[in-house]
Amino acid sequence: MMRNPALIIVAWVCLSATAWCDIVYTVSGDTYEGMVSRQEGKVIVQTDKGIIVLEASRVIYIARSATGAPQSQPATASQPAPEEATTKPVTDPAERSAGLSARSVPLGQMSRPEPIIYMYMRSLAITPPGTESIYLRKQIELWRAHAHDRRRKAGLEWLAQRDFVRHRERFDELLRESEELARKAGPSYGRKKTSKKPTVEEQRYHRASIERLRQAARIWADPLLRNFLAGVSELHGGDYRKAEELFARCTQFAPRVAGFHQGLGIARSKQDRHIKTIEAFLNALHLRPDSAEAAYQVQEAMKRVPGGEIKSGVYRRARKIMKHYPRQSQRRPGAGGRMVWLMPAIKARGSTADPLPMLPYDRLTFRQGVATPVGKNALLVDREVVKGALELFVRVDDQTIVPAVAGRTRSQRGKIHPPPVTIITVLGYEFKSTVAPANASAELGRACAAYAIAAYEQMGSEVRTIGGHVQAAGKDPAGSVSMQLLPGESAAPVLTEDGTLVGFLASRTDVRIDGAGPNKFIVLGELTDILKRAAKSRRPSPYPSGYSRTQRKITPQTASGQTFIVYATFGERLD
Repeated sequence: MMRNPALIIVAWVCLSATAWCDIVYTVSGDTYEGMVSRQEGKVIVQTDKGIIVLEASRVIYIARSATGAPQSQPATASQPAPEEATTKPVTDPAERSAGLSARSVPLGQMSRPEPIIYMYMRSLAITPPGTESIYLRKQIELWRAHAHDRRRKAGLEWLAQRDFVRHRERFDELLRESEELARKAGPSYGRKKTSKKPTVEEQRYHRASIERLRQAARIWADPLLRNFLAGVSELHGGDYRKAEELFARCTQFAPRVAGFHQGLGIARSKQDRHIKTIEAFLNALHLRPDSAEAAYQVQEAMKRVPGGEIKSGVYRRARKIMKHYPRQSQRRPGAGGRMVWLMPAIKARGSTADPLPMLPYDRLTFRQGVATPVGKNALLVDREVVKGALELFVRVDDQTIVPAVAGRTRSQRGKIHPPPVTIITVLGYEFKSTVAPANASAELGRACAAYAIAAYEQMGSEVRTIGGHVQAAGKDPAGSVSMQLLPGESAAPVLTEDGTLVGFLASRTDVRIDGAGPNKFIVLGELTDILKRAAKSRRPSPYPSGYSRTQRKITPQTASGQTFIVYATFGERLD
């Protein structure tokens, strides 16, 4: 009996209105939402506008969404990855509940190979043996090679380390040319202004110097830092509206970098947008609360606010915050009153009369993990999340992200390798420990949950709750729980229903190993020494070395909760 194709399509549309909806990402960067099927090398998508037939080789990734709409992603480059792969749509409810596609993540937005490998590994885990699984394994091997070579995506291309070196060398050349032209422009354009009117030739040298700065900024390989440097160059060139646009773009992509908000504040101050200036500088101060430079810029911006605007909410908030800072911290630090750029790891000073800041890294990358309190002033989190980080932050509630400090690493007696988790502390906040009293242990079979998150922010920032039960705990070296992480997830704390820490699921982030690592449960018995240190942990000093100290008044607040997201900023220099 022949089937009526029209009836089939109508039935399919009806089903799609109530069923789970797939999101298909293609190598061209396009996305399609609807019910997906496969037929002879084709991927067929039934959308609300009709049927779309795609070549399977052009499909990068197929994700499942409970809402039928892609969830928002961190602002990143929208170009696709250079290699495609075909994955199987998730149809098993157990796989959906495991969070394999709880957050739609276009592979084309990844800027380093590791997250791509993790996503392929997740797809491979649910793909039966056959042509597709063979293809996925080949893609994993290909991207492993890229990870080994430290390739990074910049715009449309995946660059090798030597490409970053060439970009940096050309940047340095253009910067030297700009400085030479600036010297020829004479003192009229220097830091110390003179009453002498510049000659036509000096004006020409000045314009050429600014143009070299713009060229230097544009040559930087990484798009994010390229926008930052371009914003600085526009401050030099006097195009403050363009500078504001560039800095705003940076803050949207990486909102936890104080230097981006600082640049935005400077650009707005040049346009006499007083309240907006204070708003940007307050954001920078919030991220660097013990920076004398940040405090100084807020104070100076407040002085320039007209009397008619001092009743604004932003001004009143700034006045309240500045009461916690002594007057000596409100003076510009450093010799000669020169400005400090509040970029990660930047110690060198500069000003709007100086050339572009010299960045000690080629790009910034952002990692994350879930921490749990193990002391009044201590959180425990995946060591790899914070090891080598330039800056750390903790989300203490839905509206508040504050700086944190990593504890010092101490070798454990009789142990070669450090524990897989480490202590961090948060200035100005106190926590309720999730560690049970001494000699207490979780009962076998007791319900518990793990709180997991992707190691890289580009994979999404939603915490995945994994339910299970205790199979063994306490000091039992064979301790385990009935749950596991996905490839690419950081170490996850495991808590009972009443909020007692049972242990950690070890991270699965080693791209060299199939599945990114074994399923391993870390019992509290393995963390005895670090838990003892956490119990004795004191409030951290205002900030690690390299930052200005302000001696501001701090009244500790209580942070409620059993788990907290930790964000880490890293600098990569690709030599």
